[in-house]
Amino acid sequence: DCDFVTRNGYRDGINPTVYRIRQKLSAKLCAGMGSDAGGFVSAVLLGKRDALPASATRVFRALGLSHLMAISGTHLSVLVMLFDLVLRRITRSGKVRALVLIPATLAYMALTGFPASVVRAGIMLITYLIGDVLFRRADGVTSLGFAVMLITVINPYAPIDVGLQLSFV
Repeated sequence: DCDFVTRNGYRDGINPTVYRIRQKLSAKLCAGMGSDAGGFVSAVLLGKRDALPASATRVFRALGLSHLMAISGTHLSVLVMLFDLVLRRITRSGKVRALVLIPATLAYMALTGFPASVVRAGIMLITYLIGDVLFRRADGVTSLGFAVMLITVINPYAPIDVGLQLSFV
């Protein structure tokens, strides 16, 4: 069943309004695709693992594939690339696309509840896109370095996190 309620009305530090939007998106996915497929898409796209039927969760765990449901920077990168392809049909301006993609990136980060992996990827991506806004050639290595520096300034203990280390390796 795709419909669920938590104790305090929202979870994972998600703003209540964003949480309601996330709930509605998940409900629409489940209504349009059926509870199994919709629950899977909700888990993979929105990070709503509890929308996935318990039987499917057990199967994924038994097969060692439960990590596929973990929202990661890869999800964000793929979605932004797809959105960018759509925007390229509308405008050729890198600045205009970046000005649309930056808030879209922030919105997806919020929608998924700001998991660390998405935040890391989001900071790297936004840093990269700012180059387009400033009419500078974007440099992946500089974006990566700035992102790790910013994350470390915000959380000085972040570099000991294996997930952060793997993200930046």
